[in-house]
Amino acid sequence: IKVIIDNTHGEINRNDLIKKLQKTDEDLPIDIHLNDLVDEMKIFRINPGTYLNFDEAIKKCNLEDIKIFLDELLDKYEFITVGFIREKSNERLIYEFSNYYYDSLIRIIAKEKSWFYSRNYLSKRSKKKESLGTYIKRNYNWSITSKENYEKISKKAGISFAGFSIIIYKPEFKFNTESLE
Repeated sequence: IKVIIDNTHGEINRNDLIKKLQKTDEDLPIDIHLNDLVDEMKIFRINPGTYLNFDEAIKKCNLEDIKIFLDELLDKYEFITVGFIREKSNERLIYEFSNYYYDSLIRIIAKEKSWFYSRNYLSKRSKKKESLGTYIKRNYNWSITSKENYEKISKKAGISFAGFSIIIYKPEFKFNTESLE
């Protein structure tokens, strides 16, 4: 899989990989291998089902500019999320990269800088202790509006409004009536 991706100029789709690899009608467990290659930082996931070899992916951006920008963001927040990184980096550095691209990229930068990286989490200060949903629920003030909560929480945590909204509008994110009794 890696050889095919490395020898492909530009992005390659999961289905194209399957066509190149498939010799019979058998179902190929390609997703497991692709995920492993992304986790091992040998290839980049660009979008759902779309991959790019490591060298070409790194050349798509100015890596030093992104490192400097992430460093600045991490000085302001306890942690930042991938969606927040995408929003702010694309806006400031005039890119159009996806969350998938940034997720692959920040793994590499975090390792180099000895920052704390976990799924949807990047920090200079501490390892991830809880999910983003738990963090938001723990810091959510039920006596103010969602917008006010976002403004308050986003002063400490670099989270996009879209990411915040996805969490607070899930059915499991409910007012805890037991605390009123």
